[in-house]
Amino acid sequence: MLLLFVLITSAQATTILSIMGSRILSWLSFRGRSPKVPSQDVEIQAEVRAFALHYRSSRAYQDRMPAQHIRRRSSSHHAASPRDLVSLTQVCKDLCYFAEEALYHRVSVGPRLSQLRSFLDAVCASDHRAAAVRTLRMRVPGVVFSPARSTVLQKLSGHATSTAARSHYSVGASEAGGLQDMIAQAFGRLVNLKELDFDDLQTFPAVCASSVLQLTELKTTGDALSKAISDLRSPSSADSELSPSALVSVERLTVDLFNPWLQLSELRFLHITHLFLDRARFLSPTDLQNSLPLLPNLISLRVMWSASQAPDGRDGVTTLWPTRILGAGPLPRLRRLELCERRTQRVLQTVHADSDLNADVEAHLAQIRASCPSITTLVWWASGYHCHLAGSADANTRAQFCEALRRYTEGLFARWPSLVRFERQKLEDDPPKDGFTAFVRGQDGCISDEPAEYDEGRWRVV
Repeated sequence: MLLLFVLITSAQATTILSIMGSRILSWLSFRGRSPKVPSQDVEIQAEVRAFALHYRSSRAYQDRMPAQHIRRRSSSHHAASPRDLVSLTQVCKDLCYFAEEALYHRVSVGPRLSQLRSFLDAVCASDHRAAAVRTLRMRVPGVVFSPARSTVLQKLSGHATSTAARSHYSVGASEAGGLQDMIAQAFGRLVNLKELDFDDLQTFPAVCASSVLQLTELKTTGDALSKAISDLRSPSSADSELSPSALVSVERLTVDLFNPWLQLSELRFLHITHLFLDRARFLSPTDLQNSLPLLPNLISLRVMWSASQAPDGRDGVTTLWPTRILGAGPLPRLRRLELCERRTQRVLQTVHADSDLNADVEAHLAQIRASCPSITTLVWWASGYHCHLAGSADANTRAQFCEALRRYTEGLFARWPSLVRFERQKLEDDPPKDGFTAFVRGQDGCISDEPAEYDEGRWRVV
């Protein structure tokens, strides 16, 4: 049996452990010890390891556990390691069958070539294992076509253990022979896969071309997604259609835009409702404003703005206020907007405190009210530039910025009747606070503020 180390959730791991409770108690009695139900994770793991060893070595317990009993004993709050579940797969055939369902439910594999091949062989050899995979994060090693690899790459392929080293792990072309075919074959068997994190530029288009996959969530890079969309566009179909593929069913999409190859307008071929644009280094506010109306089903939008390069060569953030990334185009279903500018330090254009802080704010708020009538939540992580204004040694600059921020916040709730919650740093405090504050509209219409925490995953569950 091919065994591999995978990531699993605590609930999935403990499902298998909990079903062994009665057997563990029987074994403890057999050993002449007082029966005790373990109450700590470490105790459960120790008992399961010992039980698995004893079960394999004893003929007193060769009867198989009924499947319905195994399924019924499925509630527990304790966690166990994948190593323990691997041990349980060796106890008996019935237990192996159900333990593999937990082991393969959520998989993280690669970029080590041996680990990757092991997983691919395992799912290709067993329909049961392939059908158990629901969430998959796969990293494929880079391929070096030069016969003489550098010393750095040799070290990375041998003993490197750091995160940076793993992300640059590479192999020779001869070592990676047949890998692309194996990946395509394996993905053709993952009939229940719903969530995929995969960014290999060479194999991603072939994976997306599979009509077997019915993905609901996808995480990839902009260049891989752009290539897949280009390959899937059928010349004989309408401009807004793709050939049948795994991309058609995707609802939640995370795209790493560090490489500027994806044109946001290409997303119009998808039917996404939740979108996260990560590391948007080269994305301009104008491109975003023009592209968002092409996504009429969009419910949640999160943008992580990096220090983008302006046309004049300066690094900059988007605009002074977060809602400026919204244009006049309609987004009728958008309920959550999140803009994170914490990686940026300077504004795209110099702000003149005397005139620009409140320029056209009223007209802007009236415009987004008409284009985004369903917004309920706005989240903003201000840039270093905003924090600099809030903490300016110039008392006049700081006072003007804080007053403008206060008026902007009040204007949001006054002009945007659907808005219920606005989360941001409370920069107007002296000194500015790093923690988040939520401004909340109560049932009586009054606005109050309360402490809040920045939740990076909240955009996915709106």
